[in-house]
Amino acid sequence: MQNTRVLQKPDSSIISKSLPIFSVGFSKIFDRIRAFPNLSFSVGILAAVMISRILSLDTESEYWFTLCWWKQWFETDCIGCGMGRAIVCFFRGEFARSLEYHPMGVPTGIGFCLLLFAYTRADSERWRTFLDGRTFNACMFLYGFCMVACFLYRKF
Repeated sequence: MQNTRVLQKPDSSIISKSLPIFSVGFSKIFDRIRAFPNLSFSVGILAAVMISRILSLDTESEYWFTLCWWKQWFETDCIGCGMGRAIVCFFRGEFARSLEYHPMGVPTGIGFCLLLFAYTRADSERWRTFLDGRTFNACMFLYGFCMVACFLYRKF
């Protein structure tokens, strides 16, 4: 009878009370975002536009560098080369230049806006259901396929 105490599971309420929960502060922020969907969506898009105005796209400058490890190691473009500049151009409203940098820049910018719009209007349960659903997975598969197709088209 003495060994039965070892086989019992520990009380989870004691463990959860003693460990600090990191996400408590962030959950309050996310609750506020969902409480004011129009304001949150507007602030998110405005922030993206403001950041895109600040960023420099002077890729010909001697001070420009790339964070792409693929390009640094293999000295060739990767599947996403130009995507950052394309998204910046999208939020600046320069759609033709965005397509020059990367053909998927405009769809990525539109997708970002749509996801932000959906996120601000859905409660956390509906958002998780959406992310786990077939529609989102099919869209992400299609997006990945288009990224590979654009890469192969630009490469050959």
